[in-house]
Amino acid sequence: PHCQDLKERSYCSAPCSMIGHLFRKLPYVQEVVKDNLIDRNYLRVARVWMDEYIEYIFKRRPAMRKLDPGDLTEQFAIRKRLNCKPFKWFLTEVAPDLVKVFPLIDPPDKAWGMLRSNYNSSLCVQTEENGFHLSSCIEGTSGYYK
Repeated sequence: PHCQDLKERSYCSAPCSMIGHLFRKLPYVQEVVKDNLIDRNYLRVARVWMDEYIEYIFKRRPAMRKLDPGDLTEQFAIRKRLNCKPFKWFLTEVAPDLVKVFPLIDPPDKAWGMLRSNYNSSLCVQTEENGFHLSSCIEGTSGYYK
């Protein structure tokens, strides 16, 4: 996730996400990352609102299947009390173009591996928040390019 400090609070969001998290002060973010709170919160939202479409999340992120979302009784009761429609209805009636832009299943990978420099084979392309650069290769890792 991308995180930034906003004075007394910290903000974290995931790429292409419509969901963000406002956290208390910065030391709390350390606990969030350690305890996998962001994935847990995504799982809580998905369990309550996405119905059978949660399986697409598990295909993309299998480790989330093992996370404990905690007690969702109150959230399910709110959904029932408000007589909310199924997620499938949302996809067909409200956002029919969503799956065209963001497919439910990722397209196949086009490439997988390290990008090494022809000039110096000990240098590899490394990505950062603001772009990419050449630096020492980190063995045992690989890049993911679409």
